[in-house]
Amino acid sequence: MEKTIESDAKIDRGDTCPDSIVTDFTEIVNWTRKWVSCFYSIPTEIVRKLYEESDDIEEVTPDMLEEYESLMPIWDTMWSFINVRDKSWLTEEDGIKKMADCGFRIYYIKNYGYIFGIDGAGYNFFFEHWIPLYKTRINMKHLK
Repeated sequence: MEKTIESDAKIDRGDTCPDSIVTDFTEIVNWTRKWVSCFYSIPTEIVRKLYEESDDIEEVTPDMLEEYESLMPIWDTMWSFINVRDKSWLTEEDGIKKMADCGFRIYYIKNYGYIFGIDGAGYNFFFEHWIPLYKTRINMKHLK
């Protein structure tokens, strides 16, 4: 079998972490850490330069009612999904809106796909953004 990025970095929450089993907060934290550690990390400065110099990137964050102070999130790293199921969720299951509801800014790059970042500083991103996104991604909103 030919290896792909998707097969090498696969985290299959459907088989390894069913919703009915993951009810303990410690388990949620551990699974969230594993999930996030498998994303591509992209320096925001590279994305900023592309945004300023090309028409190949656009912000697609829905309901942008607030004015942001900058073109890019202020955190110095942005991410993109590796797993094909995460990519499908993003585009096919209203994932862009759900990610925005978890505090992410989302961009689309032609010939690459979606990237996302956090526009914030001075608080715990993991508990404020990543855990809510993980719960939303695997449909665990019923958990606190």
